[in-house]
Amino acid sequence: MKRPRYTRSARDDLRDILEYYSEYSERYAVKLLDDLIHGCRFAATHPGTGRDRHDCGFNIRSRPVNDYLVYFRKEKSTVWFQRVIHGARDVSVSDFLNLD
Repeated sequence: MKRPRYTRSARDDLRDILEYYSEYSERYAVKLLDDLIHGCRFAATHPGTGRDRHDCGFNIRSRPVNDYLVYFRKEKSTVWFQRVIHGARDVSVSDFLNLD
């Protein structure tokens, strides 16, 4: 299994998703967060899956998890999760600049 790592932006995205849905249903928010983390773990185990996203930057892939897209990049023995963004949102390379 490749080692999963999360950029600050990806961690912020997950926190924002949890906070947003917790306002409506804490139970749903926790389940969604669990689904997203499980989707990230799957991508870390299978980094060749998902869609190639050259439109978002070099070597970035995405895979759907519920209504969200998990964006990631494989680097040697690590899979870096770049962002977690709602699938209805338009994304561009600017969403992936200055990730740490």
